[in-house]
Amino acid sequence: MCVNEQQYQLHSDQPILQKTKLGWIVAGPMQLPSHHSRTVCNSITNQQLHKQVERFWEIENHSIKKISSELNPLDDLEQHFLSTTEQDKDGRFIVTIPFKDEVNDLGESYTRAHKCLLDLERKLSKQPELKKAYSEFMEDYENQGHMVMISAREIKTDKVVNYLPHHAVLKEGTTTTKIRGVYNGSFPTSTGLSLNQVQRVCPIVQNDLISIMLRFRQHPIVISADIAQMYRQIKINKNQQDLQRILWRADPSLPICHYRLTTVTYGTASAPYLATRVLRQIGEENKNSYHVASEVIIRDFYVDDHLTGTSTVEEARQLKEESTKLLAASGMELWKWASNEPRVFSDLNHSTSERMIKSDKDPRTLGLFWKPETDELQYLVKEQEKQQITKRSILSTTAKIFDPFGLVGSVIIRAKIILQKLWELELSWNEALPQKFTNSLD
Repeated sequence: MCVNEQQYQLHSDQPILQKTKLGWIVAGPMQLPSHHSRTVCNSITNQQLHKQVERFWEIENHSIKKISSELNPLDDLEQHFLSTTEQDKDGRFIVTIPFKDEVNDLGESYTRAHKCLLDLERKLSKQPELKKAYSEFMEDYENQGHMVMISAREIKTDKVVNYLPHHAVLKEGTTTTKIRGVYNGSFPTSTGLSLNQVQRVCPIVQNDLISIMLRFRQHPIVISADIAQMYRQIKINKNQQDLQRILWRADPSLPICHYRLTTVTYGTASAPYLATRVLRQIGEENKNSYHVASEVIIRDFYVDDHLTGTSTVEEARQLKEESTKLLAASGMELWKWASNEPRVFSDLNHSTSERMIKSDKDPRTLGLFWKPETDELQYLVKEQEKQQITKRSILSTTAKIFDPFGLVGSVIIRAKIILQKLWELELSWNEALPQKFTNSLD
C-alpha cells in the first residue's frame, strides 16, 4: 500500500519502507511470527539481546561436574559410536552422526541457504580483503576434499537433504590462520526443525578445563601443541553427507554450486563429541604399546589443544615423538609446538613449524596467553583506540576477558557492576555515556 511518495506499507501489521537521502530503509515496529527465524538469516529482538547480556553480568553459579575417567560401555551413545565408527585404508576415522528419529522430519532448506549466500556475498563485496581470505579458505576446503561438488544429476534426490548457511569468522590472537568458516547447524528448515535439533545430546568425554590447567602447572617441563584442522581430519559416513550440503561460489558472476561437506563440521551439535571421542579412541587403542602417550591423549587434551608436561627434557622429547606418531596414524597432525624449555626442540630433525613459538607470537593456551620463554600465563586486553564510550564498547571489552581460574575476578566484577548501572540508565547500544558517568570510570 502506498502511503505517500516517500513511504510504502506492505501490510498493516508490518513496518513501512521509508525513502531517505541515504536510500530506502525499513522503519517501524515489527511483529515476528513464532517461526521468524525461518524467513531471515540473522534476527534477534532487543528483548532477546538484553536477556542474553543480563546473563553475562549476573553473579555466576559454578557447579563442579564429576566426569568419570572411564566411559560406560553400556551407554547408548557409546554403543552407537563403537558399532558405527570405522577407519579407512589411511587410518582416518569415519564416524556416524547420532541422529534422533526426527531427522526424517527436516524440511526444505535450500531457499533460506540461497538467501543467506546472497546476503554473505553482499557483505563480502564491501570488504575485499575478507572476501579474498574467505574464498581462499573455501578453496582450501575443496582442494583437501573436505567439501565435494555435487553433480547436476545428484542435486535432486528422494533422500532427506539439508543445506547449511555459512559465514566467515575472524580469529583474533591466532598464530596461524586468521579466518575460518562456520556452518549454521541451528538454522531451521521449513518445518521449524534444524539439523542440530535432530541430533542427540552428546556427553563430555574429556577432562574439564581447570583440571587440565592445574596439571599443566605442576610440571617442571611443559609442552603445548594443537591438532591442525582437527574436525576436518575425521570423515562423516557417506550416507549422511547430504545432510551437510552448502551453496558456494567464489564470485557473484559465477553460477552457484552445490557441495556436500565430507567431514565433521564446525557448527553442528555433535561435532565436539565426535571429534573428542575419536581422540579418546586413539588413546584407548594404544594403551599397551604407548602407555604414557596414550594417557596424555586421553587426559591432557581440551578439544584440540594439547597441554601437558614432564619432569625432564628427555621425557618431554619422547612424549612429543610418541604423541605425534599416534595421532599421525589417524591423519591428525600436531603442530604449533611450544615449551618453556628450548632444549625440547633442539633436535635438528624438527621442522621449523615444530620449533618453539617465539615471544612475538605468544600462543593461546586454552584461551589464555602463555609466554613460553618466561613460562607465564597472561591476561591481555587490547587498549581501545580513543573513541566514544558506549554500552556496546564496554561490553565488547569486558566479554573478551577469559578467566577460567577466577584470578582477575576482582577486576571483571567491577566491569559487570558498570554494565548493571548502564542497564539502569536504559541507554541504547551506541549512545554516548553521560559525562558524569564517564568521569567515574577514570
